[in-house]
Amino acid sequence: MQTERYQSYLLRLWRDTETGPWRASLQNIANREQVFFSTLEELFGYLCTRTKADIYPIWEINPPKQEPNKENLL
Repeated sequence: MQTERYQSYLLRLWRDTETGPWRASLQNIANREQVFFSTLEELFGYLCTRTKADIYPIWEINPPKQEPNKENLL
């Protein structure tokens, strides 16, 4: 999948019930393609894939710990 330098989407968010989970859809402005998501995590994952973002999920409280560099321990 090739990423573009610019992407534009229409984002829609809704709940089926007052306390239900948030649902989402993205509509690509350029080609009107629509993608639906059952959870916000799925939406976030899709956007990370489309942009090839290399970040940890925002819903984690703590970012992943990095292994100490052996050179820094001396």
